[in-house]
Amino acid sequence: MTIKTILKMFGLITVLLIGACNRSYDDSKTKRIEMASDLENQDTILIGVAWADKEASFVKGAQLAVKEFNTERVLGKSIELVLNDGEGRISNNLTLRQRQDITVEVARSFAANSRIVAVIGHRSSSQAIPASIVYQFHGITFIAPTSTNLNLTTHNFNYVFRMTPNNEEIATQLANYCHQKGYRKIVILHSKSSYGTELADTFVSSVAKNPNTEKEPKTEIVLRRSFFSNKTDFSDLMVELKGAGDFDAIFIATGANMAVQIYQDTRNMALNEPFIGAEGLDFKPFWDAIKEWEFYEQVFPEKSAVPTLFKTTAKVPISQKFIANFNKEYDFEADHYAALGYDSIRILVHGIKKSNSIKPFKIAETLRYMPPCQAVTGQYVFKRNGDVRNRPFHFKLFRHGQFEYEEVESDVMNFDKYLNPGKRVWDCADIDIDQDGIPNNRDACPEESPEDIARIDKNRDMHQAGLFRGCLVDNDYDRVPDFRDKCLNTKPHESEKGIDLYGCPMDTDNDKVPDYRDDCPKDGRFEIRNGIDSKGCSIDTDKDEVPDYKDVCPRDTSEELAKGIEKQGERIGCPIDSDNDHIPDYLDACPHNLPNEIEKWLDLRGCPFDRDQDDVPDYRDSCPKNKSIELIKGVDLQGCPIDTDKDGVPDYQDACIENSPTESSNGVFQQGHNLGCPIDSDQDGVPDYRDDCLKNSPIETGKGVDSAGCPLDTDKDGVLDYKDVCFNNSPKEIEKGVHQQGLRIGCPMDEDQDGVPDYRDSCPNNSRFEMKRGVDSRGCPRR
Repeated sequence: MTIKTILKMFGLITVLLIGACNRSYDDSKTKRIEMASDLENQDTILIGVAWADKEASFVKGAQLAVKEFNTERVLGKSIELVLNDGEGRISNNLTLRQRQDITVEVARSFAANSRIVAVIGHRSSSQAIPASIVYQFHGITFIAPTSTNLNLTTHNFNYVFRMTPNNEEIATQLANYCHQKGYRKIVILHSKSSYGTELADTFVSSVAKNPNTEKEPKTEIVLRRSFFSNKTDFSDLMVELKGAGDFDAIFIATGANMAVQIYQDTRNMALNEPFIGAEGLDFKPFWDAIKEWEFYEQVFPEKSAVPTLFKTTAKVPISQKFIANFNKEYDFEADHYAALGYDSIRILVHGIKKSNSIKPFKIAETLRYMPPCQAVTGQYVFKRNGDVRNRPFHFKLFRHGQFEYEEVESDVMNFDKYLNPGKRVWDCADIDIDQDGIPNNRDACPEESPEDIARIDKNRDMHQAGLFRGCLVDNDYDRVPDFRDKCLNTKPHESEKGIDLYGCPMDTDNDKVPDYRDDCPKDGRFEIRNGIDSKGCSIDTDKDEVPDYKDVCPRDTSEELAKGIEKQGERIGCPIDSDNDHIPDYLDACPHNLPNEIEKWLDLRGCPFDRDQDDVPDYRDSCPKNKSIELIKGVDLQGCPIDTDKDGVPDYQDACIENSPTESSNGVFQQGHNLGCPIDSDQDGVPDYRDDCLKNSPIETGKGVDSAGCPLDTDKDGVLDYKDVCFNNSPKEIEKGVHQQGLRIGCPMDEDQDGVPDYRDSCPNNSRFEMKRGVDSRGCPRR
């Protein structure tokens, strides 16, 4: 594709005609080609900056980067920026041709200077695209930091690079964000510029690709409106929005100033739906408007969001360093334009260092095929057409009085993982951190100390090829290079516990026993002064883990060590005596005596004395001199013979060891064979405490006594059994009375003595005459 064809593509044929008619323009190209070989001899690297405002944060970011690089110089040269703010004259009042003419004029001013090797800038795509043609034509490396139009790179120029994802990629991430937030009905507002139309179109096509399921219904575009960039009155738009029914969010693709006005108008009309805009709205006036309205969480639970490459809270060291340095250097905070200006210079310097040249075509080719490098706004690696490879945006919003960032789940989020898997990504422009002349990506040891590199003979002390290229020679692999290694043949096991700065096995305590065979690597000076053994520990003759210099008993036997030794105190190193009874535990059968147990003395086993061997030690034995007979039935807790029934007679003597409290309280025998039994004065078997007849004679008890201790009267005839001849009378026999005396005492009465007792005698008063012939069974005389 020829330059002329490309110009026709963009409607810029007038640019070519102007260039062809302008002798100085062609001369500058010829001169640039002729002087290409002399660029390397320049002391200064000239970089053009095309930006409408020389005081803008983008310019400040670029100036900060130059200031930092010039402290050490790049390839021995300083960097100088050539600023051109000619595009500040561009306004909406100018025609497209007039605006293009201004941009081409700025680009040609850089092309006319044969010493300029690269240009950064041109804020908008409408500026960057025509400028890119000039830079391609004249062989100048061009980095467009903010251009997003697809046409910037569709012509595959080899000098042109883009830092921000193009509109297609932006729209995809915006659509994914809306889908992730659950916005299913969206209004689209955009300007009729190529930027607004392209972004809106690609957003619509991206939304159409989102899933359409019952749980995740397809997103609907409920309203789409566009307007010219010079429109200032949006009353008609507000009416349409009010009548559009329910919707979840407003997608806006306009210039920043127009977006601010539309935002304010919607809020004044009580439309509180969140705005979702492109990266160009990461702009202070837009955020000021959002802060004015969206501070109140209950009214604005859903926040307006803008994609940005610059995350101020990122934990990346290069980002945090940039923010700190920028805020210190200038009187305002760094924004994403400042970060892009800073990164533009870093990326160019990266290409210069990596190509080891300031010739534009070498810089451009190096950037095109370089591995990823880390900058403030993320990792940079370029496609062959100059586009930056997919970059995830951070969605910036204002909540709880501060900026927050949300991420979108997509393939772009994980791009860096498969872009450069398993390898470290170096900061842009840090291509040889250790300054050994071998680039990081080919250096096996890219972070050697620059001070070490400066001191060595590289041909002798550093590997120049092979697996260890860029590493300091270290023949014993102890991580101390040979040029400062005093122990060149350290074995692997010797370096296991570390090595010192001189490459010798570490000797932490300086006891001349290296740590790898030192069991006590942290001995103090006092310990070392008192002597150490071959293992680096203080001498410990008896192996009780108490060094001799503080061991009171330094020669304990194995038997003495069996139960442990004192680890502190006055008897450190001596056998443990847990109860302090002066009998060490290894000899002590009772190693846990209490002070009161020790007070009454101990036996040779270390146990409290127990003279009567009743298992109650003397210190708490109320009867310490029990005889063997007294111990037969056991002793109580006080060491006295057990008296189970508490009757005052110990069990070993007690014939009745289980008297009840009542029995014991009424007295027991204190002697005799009934010792300890309840007293029974008349020996009738009924103890006195319940005997109603305490003084029975032996004859009275001969036939037994009742439960009350009285002589028995079995038949209840009033004649006690012991004198009752008939002691088993039935009630009928007793009915007529019984004899109260005589030989038949207690027997049924027989008044006439006819042998038939009165209770069954029908003739109880027979005379002797009547009984001469006898009586019958009824007691009557026979006839």
